[in-house]
Amino acid sequence: FSPRRLEAEAIRDAMLAVTGLLDLKPLGPATHDMSVPTRSLYVQTARWDRGNFAILFDAANPDATVEKRDVSTVAPQALLMMNHPWVIEQSQAAAKKLLAEPLTDDRTRVTRAYRLVLGRAPSEGEITLALKYLPADSTASDAAKRTEAWAHFYQALFASVDFRYLN
Repeated sequence: FSPRRLEAEAIRDAMLAVTGLLDLKPLGPATHDMSVPTRSLYVQTARWDRGNFAILFDAANPDATVEKRDVSTVAPQALLMMNHPWVIEQSQAAAKKLLAEPLTDDRTRVTRAYRLVLGRAPSEGEITLALKYLPADSTASDAAKRTEAWAHFYQALFASVDFRYLN
């Protein structure tokens, strides 16, 4: 089949799942707060806010009955994945989680990140590129810079086409 983009709710839930923060317990009532780590099913779409995450990724119009969702690929989607505070927070949480895991080296960490975010192993070229960007294992004094670099790496993976599309 042709590649198809994940729905807004699946993108959000997948990011929370990678961070380990996704709360799968049934919860209600729904909330307007996107930062609550519950499934997207419990996040309300505000009719007056047409620039939010869900609407930007073609969630159903809450003002009308919708038989089928539109699927668009527009620049604001990429800009949201690069600049939205919530996406940055999820990238930071994913980086902290990965760096806390007892993995032997950065090559293993890169492979783990790819498997968590994209569901596949990275190619040798992708590993080489990632290792050139990421700071090497270092002392605790560089921990903040290291975490920040890994957060940027996760943010790039979240912003990638491979994350948002099923192939």
